[in-house]
Amino acid sequence: MIHTREKVMYKAFGLNVSSEISLPELTTADNKNQCDVTIEIGDLSGLWSMLAVPNESYVIRGNLVMFEVPNTAVYAMENGSKITIQPQADCDEDELRLYLLGTCMGAIMMQRKVLPLHGSAVVVNGKAYAFVGESGAGKSTLSWVKLRYTGYAVLLLASPLMILLP
Repeated sequence: MIHTREKVMYKAFGLNVSSEISLPELTTADNKNQCDVTIEIGDLSGLWSMLAVPNESYVIRGNLVMFEVPNTAVYAMENGSKITIQPQADCDEDELRLYLLGTCMGAIMMQRKVLPLHGSAVVVNGKAYAFVGESGAGKSTLSWVKLRYTGYAVLLLASPLMILLP
């Protein structure tokens, strides 16, 4: 069962994110007054039933993106600023957050005209290096090897979703 609580403001991808779902992977935001993205739990069953196409796991209509992960949740992203989640009763919370912080935030960034990249990034001597590619290509492994086996001071920046900001 998903444990909800009072909304908490987090910082992610350069945005302030207000969430009803605990997101231990993120840091809390210093600026609690400005909210860029809201994450809420809600009933999406009617909208999903109306828009879903048989044998498809996602729907795109204008500035609305929805998708379903069986045994986990239905997710909806709107206007680059709102994520609504309808979790399944016994879903795995780690899996729910994986899709929330990956696929959902990727869709939100695209709605905001920001290109999300599937990759991993590290900082070596003040310079950022990004490894991008398909799932299973070894991006995180390469980042981990860089962290573990080089003599450089290395900081892991992002994995598996990255964005580039000006």
